[in-house]
Amino acid sequence: MKSTLTVFVALVAALAAAPANAAGARAAGAKAAYNSELTVTEVKALKLDARQLQQARVSATRDGVVTRVERKQIQNLQEELNKSSLIYTHNRRDR
Repeated sequence: MKSTLTVFVALVAALAAAPANAAGARAAGAKAAYNSELTVTEVKALKLDARQLQQARVSATRDGVVTRVERKQIQNLQEELNKSSLIYTHNRRDR
């Protein structure tokens, strides 16, 4: 009885400690916002950049062919999003 109860308690504790997103696939901005590392303004800016990136991907693939110019535009937007995320999460601001 005691060992069954111990196993049950351990199972419940393991499930409670599991992350909400089992796949663990969070965007950098969302992960930082979840950890309260970003301000509301910074989160909005990152979401805007992410929307622009997604829209560029959709419009580039709409005709079925992604040109060199479109690939470069998508790459630049991705680099801008990564750079913004890095700057916002490492700016040493006390919150």
